Amino acid sequence: MKYQVKALEGCARLLEIKAEPKEVQEALEGVFGDIQRVAHVPGFRIGKAPRDLVEKHYSESVRKELLRRFIPDLYEKVLQESRLEVLGLPEITDVLFEKSQFSFKAKIETKPSVPLRKYKGLKASRKRATVTPEEIQESLQRLREEWAELAPKEGVVEEDDFAVCDFEGAMDGKPTESRKNVLLSASLKAQRHPEVAKALWGAKIGEVREVEVTLESPGGVMQKARYRITINEVKQKTLPELNDDFAKMVGRFGTLKELEETLSKDIQREKEQKARKQLERELLTQLQKECSFELPRLLVEEEARRLSDEERFHFKLLGLKDREIETKIAQDKGRLLEEAKAHVKNSLILEKIAELEKIEVHAEEIDEGIKTLGTQLQKNDEAKAKDLSNESLRRRMAGDLLLEKALSRVVEFAHIQEVA
Repeated sequence: MKYQVKALEGCARLLEIKAEPKEVQEALEGVFGDIQRVAHVPGFRIGKAPRDLVEKHYSESVRKELLRRFIPDLYEKVLQESRLEVLGLPEITDVLFEKSQFSFKAKIETKPSVPLRKYKGLKASRKRATVTPEEIQESLQRLREEWAELAPKEGVVEEDDFAVCDFEGAMDGKPTESRKNVLLSASLKAQRHPEVAKALWGAKIGEVREVEVTLESPGGVMQKARYRITINEVKQKTLPELNDDFAKMVGRFGTLKELEETLSKDIQREKEQKARKQLERELLTQLQKECSFELPRLLVEEEARRLSDEERFHFKLLGLKDREIETKIAQDKGRLLEEAKAHVKNSLILEKIAELEKIEVHAEEIDEGIKTLGTQLQKNDEAKAKDLSNESLRRRMAGDLLLEKALSRVVEFAHIQEVA
């Protein structure tokens, strides 16, 4: 067997593969032998017909079977010898089979070589995670808000009141959602959209208010939604006293001090996680700038499809129709493609680091990751057990864990400056 590898655009390669006459003859003999054993030729018992009659009656079947077997065999041999890391399936063209001549071409896409020059000793900053007394008090106040008792109130909605409302949403003039008797807060601090809180102020039972809200999709696209709100009830809240009894009411805390200490730890942990994510983004940005290479089209397209599916899910939650969703996805195509390229590049760089650092993912780690995922998705024990034997899920989990480990190694090697 002879072959040539020709570079095409990007990560595409063209394999030109040609079998030796001896290889073709051996493959033919194998196919003829298999067919002859089961051949139905008039006048002969099954498997007893002479070779020349089998060739005459089954020539086309022999040809098809040879192509079916021989092309994959030669293709796999080339991959083993060339050590090419191929993505996806090959595109087979220009098949030639005449007597002892056999050749074909295979267009493939390969995993790129990642010319990683530096991943140790990168410089980055990390925001110091400190908790202030004010933040603890704000967290306590939010808890009091959650445990507040609501009672009917006469008059209009004031700040810190609540309103039981019917509301209808629309985007680009088209209805997106309609809900009845929803409890809305009129507090600027508690309300996710301040515009909604302000729209409620001064409203009486039976009154209708309209408000425009800016919504952000997972990809960062800002969109305007308009809501029509009908006030059904006005409610006033009474906050519980901030004391040891309150601490016992909200959880297993003996005193208010214990509750404050727990809240402080929670805030600290959240800030540390946020600082860690920001640090990782900064380091990945540096790695991307340091490392230039072609990205595989197949991986980019696959990631772009995944991001598009996430967008579709988000828009469905907003109540958009399929046609509207596809229009918006088409409008976001360029942005999603750029995001996909960044994700793929990060993954390939981290895979290279994992290779250089000889990082491994063990079966126990995969099991634990799958169990944790099942808990997050609130799956029952039977579903969790089934996931553990799902090979596709195990491969994805192994890949994710490998990238996480590689990124952690980059962080370990980095020179990090703590900033206020």
